[in-house]
Amino acid sequence: MNYTLNRALKMIRIGAKLSHREFGDYLGVDWIWLSRFENQRIPIEEAAVTIDPALPIAARLAEVSVDWLRSLAIVCNPAAEQPAFACRRKS
Repeated sequence: MNYTLNRALKMIRIGAKLSHREFGDYLGVDWIWLSRFENQRIPIEEAAVTIDPALPIAARLAEVSVDWLRSLAIVCNPAAEQPAFACRRKS
């Protein structure tokens, strides 16, 4: 199953009136790219890091269910030249 992950995350970020950096901090990542890959479709099976800590508030902001939002995940590969969606876990 594919889903345009960053469209959903972008909607949540804008709804929460957060900058990319603030949203990255909120999700527990150091940096976050959302707009570069707006139409990228990401196989959920490849997901490495979930956004569980932010789910309840993000779901409310986006007016979607927590279960639906939980089905989305962040693909982490900071070493990739052009990751579809890149993040690095905070240490």
